Amino acid sequence: MSVMRQGICRILGEGRRRSQCGEEKGASDVPACSMRGSCEMLDAARCVSIPPCRVRGKRKRGRTERYQHTIMPDRLIVVTGANGNVGAPLVDALAEQGISVRAAIHGAESAFTADVETVHFDFTDRQTWTPGFRDAQGLFVLRPPHLSNVETTIHPALDAAIAAGVGHVVTLSVMGAGANPFLPHRRIEKHVESQPVAWTHVRPGFYMQNLSGTHRAGICKHDEIIVPAGEGRANWVDTRDIGELAAMVLAEGAEHDKCIYEPTGPEALTYHAVAGILSDVLDRKIQYDRPGLWRYVQHMRRDTNFDLGFILFTCLLHTLVRLGRSSRVTDDVETVLGRSPRSLRDFAEDYADVWRS
Repeated sequence: MSVMRQGICRILGEGRRRSQCGEEKGASDVPACSMRGSCEMLDAARCVSIPPCRVRGKRKRGRTERYQHTIMPDRLIVVTGANGNVGAPLVDALAEQGISVRAAIHGAESAFTADVETVHFDFTDRQTWTPGFRDAQGLFVLRPPHLSNVETTIHPALDAAIAAGVGHVVTLSVMGAGANPFLPHRRIEKHVESQPVAWTHVRPGFYMQNLSGTHRAGICKHDEIIVPAGEGRANWVDTRDIGELAAMVLAEGAEHDKCIYEPTGPEALTYHAVAGILSDVLDRKIQYDRPGLWRYVQHMRRDTNFDLGFILFTCLLHTLVRLGRSSRVTDDVETVLGRSPRSLRDFAEDYADVWRS
């Protein structure tokens, strides 16, 4: 067995042992499930470590009963990673609701629709923390992909934010993080949960924007989606929906304390189906031939600028898809925002020019 496969199997094995509602040995970090009757419908991670919250109760009402939004406009929200696929629509959505927002950016500045305050921010540079967090009541935390040692970077920054007066922290994580303590996303979540602050975790499904970003080269250069996902289905979600959901959570504040949201699109699709939609929209044949891990790594090293660590992490994500671990669809977008999530066809039509250039 290759080193890469051994690493993936180790992570999957650890996650599997910890996903049984805290009943197995080795899962002492989570209490026994208090929602045992709902475990067949909910992700195990959601029901083992999170006490029931008001918003989750409202979500259980279903699609026809929704709560009234209580926007708190007299708040300043700091958005880290504001120039990213999730951060940019989040900033715009907050501004549209009349919320004061500070876009904490690193690198090239995004062209936000709204006129918002921007500040240079770096989790590895403590001098940027004070101006970044000053007078803020809410914080959106997006882990930069290259930061895996979160204990020496993001954790101290979170402590500084809370000390500066931040009272609500919203983390951007990944679906299934609660069952995998090795993921940096989960380590950030656990640190936030241990602090005297309201918190909300957003654990989305597969980003549609990966097709226009990470996997754009394969589609443009080879008319092919080159990912090692086999016949698995992914619960595709548009990052604009993630950003808008997170904006509503931040705007309403403590109403969402100790809640987890798992935004997905309306359906789980195989890469064969995705290739078919792209073929229709682009009016040219886009292939998906189920490439293996080795071909995928070769392609990513040759045709993209991503480092090996990031490529191996995406191998793990696609392995989860191949094993059927990324197909669950939720109605969290519709419940929080009061509208249906964007479909993959909606996304493809909006982004079509990306694959034509």
